Amino acid sequence: MGPAFVNRRDELGLLERWWARRGPQLAVVWGRRRVGKTALLHHFAQGRRAVFHTGSRRPAGDELATLSRSAARFVEGRDLLLNPFHDWPDALDSLAQAAQDEPLLLVLDELPELVEVSPELPSVLRAL
Repeated sequence: MGPAFVNRRDELGLLERWWARRGPQLAVVWGRRRVGKTALLHHFAQGRRAVFHTGSRRPAGDELATLSRSAARFVEGRDLLLNPFHDWPDALDSLAQAAQDEPLLLVLDELPELVEVSPELPSVLRAL
């Protein structure tokens, strides 16, 4: 078992209220580096349908293939291991479809790293 998770009641409360709203929505979690944002989101996601993807400046196709592997169990009617997401609209549309009947949390951790290799991503997120 990892270290104890402490002193994040306020942040978890904000996330819980955000999650309780109906319909698709975007939340941005930001702060200084190395303050526990990722740990906070992992803790929040416990017991929820969730897909985590951490950007690492891999080529865009590799980022999408990695996301495809993480999302494969939630996307029905498509084998994402054989036919991975081919671009960000494909990925986000597929994940939105997977959330039609039951909420699905998508965490794009280290977004600046993703934007560096996929500069269109902020526009795709806004359009969604």
